[in-house]
Amino acid sequence: MHSFCKITDYAYSKSTQKDIIFWISINKEGNNLKYLCDLVFKIEKCDFWYKTFSEQKDAIVTNKELTINDAVVEGDEEAYEYHYSWINRGEHKWKPTYPRRRLTLKADPVLSFQPQNRQGNLLDVTELLKTIVNFDVENLPAKSGTSYKAFELEEEQASKLYKEIKRLSFIRLKGRDLKNLRRNFS
Repeated sequence: MHSFCKITDYAYSKSTQKDIIFWISINKEGNNLKYLCDLVFKIEKCDFWYKTFSEQKDAIVTNKELTINDAVVEGDEEAYEYHYSWINRGEHKWKPTYPRRRLTLKADPVLSFQPQNRQGNLLDVTELLKTIVNFDVENLPAKSGTSYKAFELEEEQASKLYKEIKRLSFIRLKGRDLKNLRRNFS
């Protein structure tokens, strides 16, 4: 699931079932930048937190908090704690006038994964970004606030990048694996 951290960069108005989000982190090693793929997130479903924009606005104005019983949470206590309870603690507050709807993207459990190499480290995708996406890997990307700005790939680029990351990853951790890791480290 994905419900915060760059979620406002996702253009849900033009989303499709083919959408893939590639979460990439950047490590600086001397003068070189190394791009590591944290997650390949194939979108299965886009769930809005509230049925209408008006309902969302009312919830913000009245400080109505999401509960485990709300449809978007699907009764999952662990998902609630990790993906939704932070808003009740005052993090990522929105104003009633904010022009976007809150949503959670839900990953396809079969097609989404964290790619790792033989050593169990995140897969280095620097060359793939350079060759498939024609991304300038020598310079840091543009920033949006304190983090790097998300950018959209052409469908063909995303498809090819997905296939190559899948082919090159020796280990592919699925959502349930990552959930277990999070449990063990919390």
